[in-house]
Amino acid sequence: MRSLLFLIACFMATFLRAEPYLNGVSAYEYLHKEFYLAALYTPEPIHDPNQLLNDNRPVKMVIRVTVKRWKPRTFAKLWLQDLSMNNNLQDNPALADDLTGFINFPKSNLTLGDEIVVAYQPDLGTTVSLNGGQFYQQPGKTVFNAILRAWVGNTPPSREFQSGILGQESITNSDTEALQERFSELRIQSDREDLVSQWLADAQAEENAKAAEIAKAAEIAKAAEIAQQQAEAQKLAEQQKLIEQQKLIEQQKLIEQQKLAAEQKKKAEQQKLAEKQKLAEQQAQQKKLAEQKRLAEQQKLAEQQMVAEKQMVAEKQMVAEKQMVAEQKRAAEQKLQAAAAAQEASDRAEAKHLQRLAAEAEKASESLKPKPEVVSDDQRQEWEDYKNQAISEIESEIVYHRWSKRNRHRGTVVAEVTISSHGEVKNVQLIEETRYKLLNEAVVVAVERVGEFEDFPAWVKDEEVTLTVERDFKPDR
Repeated sequence: MRSLLFLIACFMATFLRAEPYLNGVSAYEYLHKEFYLAALYTPEPIHDPNQLLNDNRPVKMVIRVTVKRWKPRTFAKLWLQDLSMNNNLQDNPALADDLTGFINFPKSNLTLGDEIVVAYQPDLGTTVSLNGGQFYQQPGKTVFNAILRAWVGNTPPSREFQSGILGQESITNSDTEALQERFSELRIQSDREDLVSQWLADAQAEENAKAAEIAKAAEIAKAAEIAQQQAEAQKLAEQQKLIEQQKLIEQQKLIEQQKLAAEQKKKAEQQKLAEKQKLAEQQAQQKKLAEQKRLAEQQKLAEQQMVAEKQMVAEKQMVAEKQMVAEQKRAAEQKLQAAAAAQEASDRAEAKHLQRLAAEAEKASESLKPKPEVVSDDQRQEWEDYKNQAISEIESEIVYHRWSKRNRHRGTVVAEVTISSHGEVKNVQLIEETRYKLLNEAVVVAVERVGEFEDFPAWVKDEEVTLTVERDFKPDR
């Protein structure tokens, strides 16, 4: 009996120390573009999805990136799509919140060789690590099963992918060996091993900076509040003091006004009485002088009238003749002066009008000139390099189909590809086509394989750019 127990104990210890079993390997593709190789490690071969989800022993999912650039936005889009189709997240908001940490974990682009490990262990629960650095942990197996359903659930990436992960016999041994060999050859780049530590350090630094900003803002707000209270108290005291001073000034002013009014009244009465006396004296004197003046003027006038009558007869005719000649001469001179002044005024008005028209024309011409946007040579070269790089990425994905080569199909396909400022493809339009559908579709499929491009340089203000991609298909001789 003791020997049997010893053998059982040895067997269990050997089993617990055994390496996990590679249950299956598959390649994940989206829109004909491969993003990563997936591997599932289990305690023993398990081909049934339900058994795999209900098994409580250690198990892990390994993802090794095969694409040159996997943006965080694309990562979140693909995983959210697969998780939503295989889990009821609408009725389980708590699970949706837990999965958010996994979907949004990349802080920068993933690249070729990066390794993501999603593991479950009964004592640790679900953990996720990138290039050996753990960044996510949840108790239990609920989150792990939700992520695993994206591979083996009712709506997997493809039936071929699901069969490969479950180790089923739907694909040939040679294909499985080739995938395993590619999987084993992928290696983490040396400069990417501490990527999670860098992300965590950056996040901590950002959090510390935000906390410092919040503390500084609180101190500034508190100091401002105290200063405002002090200013309001000082302002209130000054206003009270000003009111009292104003009240005292008004009282003094009223007393002075009353005193001045009494003095002015007395003075006005005295002045009025003096003016009445003076006016009476002046009226009497003026009356006497006026009478004397009237008598003198009457006498003088009579004498002047007698002399004037004598001279009038002699001079009247001479004066009349001189006046006639002078009036004729003056009329001629005034006519000449008026004509000269009118001509000069007309010349000046015309000159001013021509000058004003010339100035307005020059101003309008200056306002219509376009104001060019200043762009440096380095920026112009950077922008051309960006567009040439995008065209090169598309051209590298164009495939000349074997069937088309064998049938010697040839022709030129020209497409216009519109890219947004965030690197997303907005439109693909064929502006020159061949009569062969496969050749025309080859360019469109190439754009779909690229998927997305780098964001525009920060200084570029355009919302989008349209690139022209041309491919001349010629069969080999």
